[in-house]
This record gives sequence, C-alpha cells and structure tokens, in this order.
Amino acid sequence: MASQHQSRRSVRGGPPAAPSRQWSTVGQPTGKANYRPMTGMSRRPSRQQLQKPARQDSIPEAERNESTPDQNEQPVQPLPNSKKRYSYGQPSDPRVAAEMAVLTEYVKEKSLMSTMMTCCQAVLQRESLPYNPYPVFVSWMRREAERFHMFAKSTKSIQATLTSKQQSTTTPHIYGVKGHSNAWGLEAVINAVDPQALKRYDWLVEDETPTKLVLSDEQQEYSGQILVAMVGPAAFTGTMYRKAPSIDIRVEYVIYGPDLPTALLIFNSCISEDIRRHISADCPHRILGIVVPRSQPNENELWTVEQAREKWDDFWDTVRDSVLQKRPIVLQCMFLLDEETAEYRIGNKQFILHFVETSENSQQERFRSFAELPYLTLYEGIFLRKAHAETYVMTLKRLQETTNQSGANANGHRESMEDSLASLHEAERDDGSDLVNADEVREPIRAKWQRQIAKCHPVRDALILAHLTFLLALSDRSVQGSEVRIELYRFLHSTAASWYAATVLNSALQVLVTTIDQENEDDGKFLTQQFLEYKTKLLTAINPELHARSSEMYILHRNLGNVLQNMLIPDPSDASKVVLKALDLNTLQQIQNACLSLQLLLTEDAMFFFKRLNFKTLVRGCREAFNMNAAKAADAGKKKPQVKSTKSSNSLTAQTSSPAKMNHGVEVKEITQQKNIVIDVEEVKSFSNWPRIMVTEAVLMQYMVDIKLDQVWHEYLLELLTGDHLPPNPYPRLVTVLRQAAHRMQLCAETNASLSTKLLRPDQTKLVDRINSIHGVTSVGAYGLSPRTLAGLDAEPSGFIKIAKLMEGLTNKEVVARRGQFQIEVSLAVGRGCAFYGRLVPYLITLHLYEHYYIRGNIGADSDAIQLYAKLLYDNISSLSAQNHHILLGVFFGGGSRYMSEADLVDDKATFFSHVVDAARKKEDIHLKIYQPIGWRYLRIHKHFVLHYLFVDNTEDRHECYSPDDPSSVCQSVFLSQAQASAHARGGGAKQLGNLESATNLRGVNEYLSKEIEGALDGHQVMPAYQHILCKALVNKDKKLIADAWRALHSLAYQLDYIQAINQDLQDLVRYALLFPGKLIKASASSQSLAKGRGNKAKGEAGPSSQGPFNDAALAKFASVYSEKLTSVLQEPCAFVPSSLLQVIQDKLQTIVDVDNQTNRQSLPIEQETISTLKEIWQLIHPVQDWTSFDVHKALSHHDSKDIDSK
Repeated sequence: MASQHQSRRSVRGGPPAAPSRQWSTVGQPTGKANYRPMTGMSRRPSRQQLQKPARQDSIPEAERNESTPDQNEQPVQPLPNSKKRYSYGQPSDPRVAAEMAVLTEYVKEKSLMSTMMTCCQAVLQRESLPYNPYPVFVSWMRREAERFHMFAKSTKSIQATLTSKQQSTTTPHIYGVKGHSNAWGLEAVINAVDPQALKRYDWLVEDETPTKLVLSDEQQEYSGQILVAMVGPAAFTGTMYRKAPSIDIRVEYVIYGPDLPTALLIFNSCISEDIRRHISADCPHRILGIVVPRSQPNENELWTVEQAREKWDDFWDTVRDSVLQKRPIVLQCMFLLDEETAEYRIGNKQFILHFVETSENSQQERFRSFAELPYLTLYEGIFLRKAHAETYVMTLKRLQETTNQSGANANGHRESMEDSLASLHEAERDDGSDLVNADEVREPIRAKWQRQIAKCHPVRDALILAHLTFLLALSDRSVQGSEVRIELYRFLHSTAASWYAATVLNSALQVLVTTIDQENEDDGKFLTQQFLEYKTKLLTAINPELHARSSEMYILHRNLGNVLQNMLIPDPSDASKVVLKALDLNTLQQIQNACLSLQLLLTEDAMFFFKRLNFKTLVRGCREAFNMNAAKAADAGKKKPQVKSTKSSNSLTAQTSSPAKMNHGVEVKEITQQKNIVIDVEEVKSFSNWPRIMVTEAVLMQYMVDIKLDQVWHEYLLELLTGDHLPPNPYPRLVTVLRQAAHRMQLCAETNASLSTKLLRPDQTKLVDRINSIHGVTSVGAYGLSPRTLAGLDAEPSGFIKIAKLMEGLTNKEVVARRGQFQIEVSLAVGRGCAFYGRLVPYLITLHLYEHYYIRGNIGADSDAIQLYAKLLYDNISSLSAQNHHILLGVFFGGGSRYMSEADLVDDKATFFSHVVDAARKKEDIHLKIYQPIGWRYLRIHKHFVLHYLFVDNTEDRHECYSPDDPSSVCQSVFLSQAQASAHARGGGAKQLGNLESATNLRGVNEYLSKEIEGALDGHQVMPAYQHILCKALVNKDKKLIADAWRALHSLAYQLDYIQAINQDLQDLVRYALLFPGKLIKASASSQSLAKGRGNKAKGEAGPSSQGPFNDAALAKFASVYSEKLTSVLQEPCAFVPSSLLQVIQDKLQTIVDVDNQTNRQSLPIEQETISTLKEIWQLIHPVQDWTSFDVHKALSHHDSKDIDSK
C-alpha cells in the first residue's frame, strides 16, 4: 500500500538540438525507447509529484464514452523522420489487394480503428502521460471485448423480450400470458417471463408436487391444499437468463384443522415423506442436504440425511423451531431436468406452512401463516398452474377478512401476521388502491431484498445482486426502472454471467463428495456423471475455439482442462468411457477459487458501461439504510482477529508494518518503479524547439511513436490477416497483443548486446588450479569447474557474499577422513542457479545446497558404503538439530514421496536408514528441508545429499553417483573454497568426463537442459523454464538468451512466483507449529521491539537466535511483510488484477495477523484456519500467476523473433 503514496516522477532532459536527436528510435526494441530517467537524463520534481497518482488502468468518468470519433478525424501526420514507418503502398497483386480490402472493411465494420483512436485520445488528453500506457489500452479493449457480447442485442429487442401480451383472470392481480397456460402471477412478474422456455420445467414441477397431505388415522379431520410455485432465476428462464444457474421450487401447505401442534406434526410428516421419496431408489432426483435455519438470524445449518437419521428428535425439534420463527425449511437437491439427456441442475425445494384454525362450535377461522412475509411468493416468482395462483391470492384475501373480524386475542395482542393483514384490510381505499399492491405489503418485501443486498459483496456476489435488483426493478414503472431492467438483461447475458452459471455446480460437487460413498457403484457413477457435466460446462464457457478469448481466459481454459482431465481415468470395464478418481474437497475448492479470480475480472469489465446499474453504490446504500458495516455484512463465516486493533483497518500493513521499507532481493528500480514515472507534457513542451503552433501535436505524436504503438498495431493486423478466419469479436485477440506489448514495454528497454555486457563479467574469473581445472572468483571466495557460469556471479555485497554467509553454518565439518576401509571427503556447493542471485536473479526463493560425500573403497563394497553414507547423514542432521540455529521440517526421499520429521528421526532411526539405502539404490533425491531466520523472513533451504562412490576396476578409476542424473550440475555447482572444488573435481565424476569445455560434454549439458526446458514449458512452469534457460545461455555464452532470461526473471511473473513461494513458506511454518507446539517460542514484548528495529538488516545476516530460531514475533513479521509485498505486486499496472480481487485478498490478509491494542504486539494465529486462509490466497493468485507467465513468455518470444541486435 505504501507504494501508492510514492511520488510519481516526471521525465525531462535538457533542450535538444532537434526532436529527432532527443527521441531517436533507431535500433530500439519494442519497449521504452527514450523515456529512461535512470540512464543519464536529468530530473527535477514536476507539479505531478504533489498529486496522488491514479492507477494507470483507471479512466476518468468523463472519458467513459461509448461514441467513436467521426471518420473524418485523423491523427496528426507523422514527423518527417518517421514517415517511412507510416507509409502504405497499394499491393500490385490482385489477390493480396482483395485480402487487404477485406481486412480494411473488417476493421471499419468492427470499429477497431475508431475505438483505438478514442482510447489513445483519452490517454493523450492527460496532463501527464504514463511511462507505459499499454495497461490503459488493455483495460479499455478488454471492456470492449465484453461490450461486444452485451450490446449485440438492441434496446428495442430487449424491451420486446421483456414484454409479453397478458391475459387477466377472474381473480384480482393474477395474470397469464396469452396463448399459454403455464405461467401465472402478478402482472409485473408475468411481463418478464417466457412461457415457452418454462415448459422444460413442467415435468420437474409436476414430479416435485406432493399429491396429498400425509395424515394418520387420528388426523383425518384435518385437510389442506398444496400450492407449488417457481421462484428465483429459473422463473425468468428465456428472458433474463439463458440458462438459470439454479431451480428453486416453493411448496406451500395450507392446512385446516382445530389444533396448531397437530398441524405442525402433519407438516413435519409431509416434509419427512418428501425426504424419504428423494432418497428412495425410484426417485430420479438427488437430495444433497437439508438447510434448517438456526435460532440466530441469518444463520443456517446444513443437515445431511445421515445426520438427520442419527439425531432424529433433535432434527425435528430444530425444524419445528424454524417453522415457528417463520423461516422456511429448504432441501438442497440435484434435480433431473431432462430424462433423455440425463441433465441435472442444482436447486432448492422450500417448504412453507399456513394454518387455518377451524372449530365446529364457531364459524370463525383463525389464520396462522408461517411464511416470512405475506404475498412474498407472488413478488418472487410464478405459479405454473392457474388454480394454484388463484387459490394463493383468494386464500390470503379471505383470511385477511376473517382475521380482521376476529379481533384481538385473549391477551389483547395479535400475532404479527394478523396485525399486518388486519391493517391492510383497514387500509383499503375507494380510490382503487388494493391489498396486494399496498405499501404495507410491498415495503416489507422490498426491505427483505435490500437486507439481502446489504449482505452481498458488490463484485463477488454480482449475479446474486443482479437477481435481487431485478426483483426490485420489476415494480418500477418509471423510465429509470426500464433502463435498469435493460442493463440487467445485458449483464445477465455477459461472459461473467455465463461463467458464473458454469461454476455453480462446483458447490454441489463439494456437498456430494462429503455426503455420498464414492466406493458405491451407483453413487460413483452419479458423481462421475455430474463431474463430466461440470467439466463440459466450465470449459465450454471460455472455450477459445467457440469464441475469441484473450490470453487470461485461454490460459485458464488450458490449465483447468488439464486439471479436470487428470481427475479422470479410463473405465476398466469399458475403454470408451471414463470414471472419476477419488474426488477430494481441496481440489474442488482450488478450482473454485481459480474460477473466482476470472469471475471478478469479467464482472468488473461487464459493469463498466452501465449508467444506472452500480452494485457498489447499491450495496453501500443498503448497508447505510440498515446500519450494517461491511465486515458485519460480509461475514460469511470468515475468521475475525482475536484482538481487534484500534488502528486503521484499511490494510494489514497499516496495522502491522514498521516505518522502514523491507528489501526484497536485488530488485531493479527501473522496472519495479515504472508505475511511478510519468511524462509531463508541459515540461517537455517548455524545452522543445518545435514551433509553438505545432509543439503539442509534435510532443504527443513523438510519444506515440516512441511507445511503438504502430508496430504493435501492425503486429495485430498481421495476426488477423494470417489467421484461419476473421473472428466475429476482434477485441480479445487485440487484448492479448496489448498485454504482451505492456510486458515488452516494461522489460525491453535495452538491447540484448548492451544488457548482456552489463550482466556478464568474464574478467572476474581466474584459473586457480590448472591440474583440476578449477576457476574462481577470488574476491568473494567462489570456485567452480565452469568459467562460463562463474562469469555470471554477482561479486557485489548484495550478491554471492550473502549466499556464502548462509552456507557457513550448514557445512558438515565433523566427518573424519577414514572410516574402516573407506576414505571420505565432503564438500558443500550451491546449485540450481542459486549462485546467480544478485545481478542475474533478483529473488532467492529456495536456496539449494548440495552436500557431496565422496567415499572411496574397494570394488563390490558399495553396499557397505551406502550404509556408511546413511550414518553420516544421520549424524549431520542430528548435529544441525542440536545447534538449534535452524528450523528442521524434515527429510524427504524420492522427490517427496516419503517424509520423516525431526521427531521421527529420533524415534525411528532404523526407518531412516532404510529410506536412505532404498533412495540411494534407486538413485533418488534425498534432501533436508530447513528454514533459516534472515532479517524479516524465514528462508527456505533444501540441503541435498549426494553420494559418490569411487573404486578402482582393473587399474581404472571408476565413479558411481547415487543421485538423479544431472549433467548440468557440474556447470552450476559453486563451492566456497578451492579445496572443496578440487575434491569435487577428483571425486564428483568430472575427471572421468575430461575437458568440460569439449564439444561432447557441452552437447550433453545442452541436451539435458533442452529437455528440462521443454518439460517445464509443457508443464506450464514458465519461470522454472527460464531458470534452465539462464544456465543454458551461460554455458553457450548466448547473449540473446541471457538477456531474455534476465528479463523473465525480473518480470512481474517472477515476482508472483516469489510471493507465492512465501505463501507456501508461511503455510509450512504454521503447520509445523501446529504439529510441534513446543518449538514455537512466545517472544516477549521487548524482544519483539528489538526484532522490529532489525527489519532492515542485510539479507545474509541471521535474526536473533537467543530465544531459538522459531518465535511468534518473527513469524508475525514475516506474514506482515508478505502482505505488504503481495499488495504492492498486485497493484502493478501490468498485473491486470481487478480491484475487487485485490480487495478480496486484502480482506483475507486482515485475518492472518492479530494485533493487541495495549501492547501493539503482533501474532500469527497458529490454527488450521490460518493455513486455509493462506491456501485460499494462493489459489486466488495462481491463475494470475499462470496467465502473467504466459504473456511474459510470449512477449519475449516475439521480441526474439525481431532480431534486434541486427539493427
């Protein structure tokens, strides 16, 4: 959050001799060519420094104009020195000319040029121009892509859809649609339904309608009527909804009899019979659970059928209490919608009781209704039978009259319903006002909807808000009400609505997973069927082959498709079919959170164009009206901090961060601070030597030339021209091109040659041991076998020196040189590119250390050597545990398939030996996972153990390595001493390889790295692939690859990888504290204050260890800094993160650090819910991480293809 308040810098320089000299574009890549304040340009504060910066993707209200410029308005002519870039010659080939004519007509028809011009004008009208304008372009065009869907239908056509020819009935207020007999209700509601579309529910409603009351022999004097209505989105299928996300059926029982307790028993019997029918084998529908309201308002309890059976009496007591509280009982169901296609739809079946007390001794009837509000069903839905609608209205009307006659009860008070009905009867006027439309009926119903609105999130719950707003707007006959209904129609036909409808089945699957037996054949088949339906709907909603989609939807479609497909296996009994693997709740929740990230993005884009529809204003107004704050309204079971702070709650960092700024790795400010840089037009004009009459146009045109928008536009047109077809919606493809241009603008400021020259320092490497070919960077004590990779080492204090300090306490110095027949040497190296931390790699996510054990013995004694190796490992781990300088999470064998904690090692030494021997025999990885306190963070360290067995076979030295094969490790290993490097050269297999610089050895390394890169890219692990690319580039001295790897590892994608890794670290540490509570030390207030003052320590300097390596103050600090960095990264313009997603994440971050008001002491709640919250945050960011990595990769790939160095 602090980054928002940093002043934005204005870029300027001295007066140029000519504009072309100041802003030369020759030889520059597609990126920021000239506005580079960090490279020699003088700067002074501009007027903009005193203003709070706006986000680059925001557009002022005045610029939200759907109109396009007149076709005669053309941009200013280009400058003479750039004329060649804008020239266009008519192609001489007739076929090419015809294709160009088609493309020109297409661009005109889709308003592509005019829309882009409008967007550019909006940017150029600002007083300060953004350094990187592409995020603004992306936001604008992304909205245009969504507008293409929403505004495909004209306003008149929508009005016709929402208007039907009605027919009145003999019953007041009940109307139907002419020519149809399956929709009856209030005039305003019937006007917005499509009876033809509702016919698909006829069979379902008929099947779900009870035939009669369930009466015992003693209850034969009771009688009643059963009225069935359809409420919710399904009632408006075909008009407001293409496909309703759920089906809600309301069953209202009107029971006549002398005794209310007996009527309640009959009502319970009817519900019980309904439940029994749904769980029988003959019923085609499935019951998921029973929602019973609890005693507290707005609290519900979900009972499974098994729970209800086990606690039968308690269940029915709860039902009885809920009925008396006038809160409906709800069955959550999977309804069979179509028998032929076996299509199911999630839905609810609600039960409401009305009781008419009759007496043989009296002709009066007393009415007791247990509905929430009178006439609520008429306002929320429709009846599919005319008789039901008429009976509903006439019964209530008749009962109103009898209630008014009955007067007060024995205590002098009426029940609330009777009061309401009596007052309505008394309120009738001769001027034509009626009871159903009276304010005494309508206002409580509207207040109920408004209370529901107040509890919703304005973006996350946008589809729920849309339905409630539609119900409110139905009765509004004004012009404003009509406009709201039209905008709601457009929104409910947007991509956001389609996506929401596809994701709702996930919640049903989660309930199914927890309630059914997946081992049961019938249940397993049903679950597989619903999962396949969910998979189909989800992937179809954003399928790029059906509709043009931008990169974020393309990537999410690809990744979700892989995840969902991996959950299926071939059916053993029928190879043409698939069955579902064991489905778990965590996977479904991860998928749902990924879908939510896209949902928030789509919703914000869809809401942008509406003038009347504003959910944020609506929710805020309802909360103010009902005196509800956001936290109370949004509750939904979120965990609140145990001790609420009196400080500002706008962000976690406002409560917990210290004034000092935390350092994160070796970041390049020219990249991370780009969002704070602007170009002040007036300042540039003041020192320009252009004629005054044209200076503004010249400055703005040069700005457009320098951001190379013409090249990006040309790239986009080429994509259109060379594609298989011209897409109906051209904007998603343009969004993708602009997203990638935004990343190129951020990363490609320098040419490959100049960048690689800065990054590589071959002169720092010296040959120190000619016999063993050991090279070293002696200034920092780094030694290795490959001078090529050592050239990329950062010898500055912020680079390798910090790595060296971290390695000092982890070196095994207790191994003797001989054990029995075996000679032993040990060396510790840093690997997997971690040595390049600093200039090449900005963040140290995981420090990978490789401890090599060189055991020399006789031929055939390898089994004994492995046993010795296991003992050496055990002794080393025990020694590290005794030092109490690190947090030892445990030892992992075979890539994590087996695991032993620190406590397991003490309790079961034999199992550890067995695992080590087995992993060594299989040449699997063995590593110890450690966390070391460093400044504000706990650094994750993987200490890998590698066994090398050396023996002599027929006078030849032989070498066998008992770890995964990695030819590149020789090039990446960096040691802290020449002796250790020499030991590795003698015992690590390098001697057998010969000259590492030979063509054969380099070919082997390149082939291995190429396979790793290909595998990582195929697995959509883009940033790990670029780490391999960096190693390959260093080995081959490839300047282009070095530059691109540096760009990728300094991109926003790698920042997201970094913060995602910190999230997992926090999860690991909280889980460790839960498993071993005695390890977490409660820090005193004084020690925490001391720790705060050390927040800016050097990265390699360990935190205070007097109380042990693991204390709650340091852990809370870790979480606080993580929150601050996460917020900062997500606010980057090139992250393209919707503001609502950022807000959702910030709300979750608020719950993971508690602050004591009196002591201001921070603490991280050590509980499972903290892990769950961190996991949810990780899952919400993961899609952003994926599509950002994709865009960066494509941006750099396109950048390579232009071969900039040849210019």
